[in-house]
Amino acid sequence: MKKKWVGIDIGGTKTLFVIADANGSVYYSERYPTDKDSNCLPDAVYEFIDNSGISREDIGAVGIGVCGIADVEKGIVRAAPAVGWFDVNLRELLRSRIPWPVYVENDVNCCAMGELECGLLKGCGNAVYIAIGTGIGGAIVINGDIYRGSAFCAGEVGMTLCKHDIKDGGPVRIENKVSGLAINTHASAYGLTSRELFAAYMSEGLDTGGLIADFITEISVLTANCVCLLNPERIVIGGGVAQSMHCVIDDIRRLTAAYAPARTEIYLSGFANEAAAIGAAMFAYHSECGKII
Repeated sequence: MKKKWVGIDIGGTKTLFVIADANGSVYYSERYPTDKDSNCLPDAVYEFIDNSGISREDIGAVGIGVCGIADVEKGIVRAAPAVGWFDVNLRELLRSRIPWPVYVENDVNCCAMGELECGLLKGCGNAVYIAIGTGIGGAIVINGDIYRGSAFCAGEVGMTLCKHDIKDGGPVRIENKVSGLAINTHASAYGLTSRELFAAYMSEGLDTGGLIADFITEISVLTANCVCLLNPERIVIGGGVAQSMHCVIDDIRRLTAAYAPARTEIYLSGFANEAAAIGAAMFAYHSECGKII
């Protein structure tokens, strides 16, 4: 039987486990509340595999995407504040208790890997993935490979600034303005959730407080900056907020084209919330097979 690959997406509140084949097809998945005690992860891996009905002998490796900075060479989570992990050697922790190779990567880089293998970035040499969830993260693809930077921090588009973002109380980054958490905070002043805000705009054209117009402009500036800096073939936008963005994506495309001198294609991810887990499984597969992504 051909090997299967475990992918784990560890978020601040939820953790998604999948088992996928070499093509990214998911055989089994489970979602749990995130256990911030990293020592519990090996037992959770065993439980998940046993629940799947797939033999332990058919598992080739385990890939883990974490919501923070990951040293992919050593398998160490350098900083994942959402789960309270700092300099946690996940590879060593798991390999001491499970028999499979373990690979650790940033979750948004994993999202990009999922898109590269079996999604909207398949066949793209140069691309950007933007994740709009609780915060805003990004991943950069150059010549078909993930670009990680000198300290595994490349792609943090949510941390970018302009002059007007520098305030006395500290910088106001784009993720402070239009991430899922920020939109919910702004919308709550009008008695709405972010989903209700987008739904009202889509069904009635109602832009409460001008929040949707601000969102469109901020994201368009972000995508235009990515185009100017990296000249990607495609930009894919994913994450929880992306699922509500069908009503604004055409405006973002139009403004990005107006703001940037070069053209690029902009799409919303079709993976919903599975991209990082599938990408983690693909990272494990390719790491075992010697292909670097």
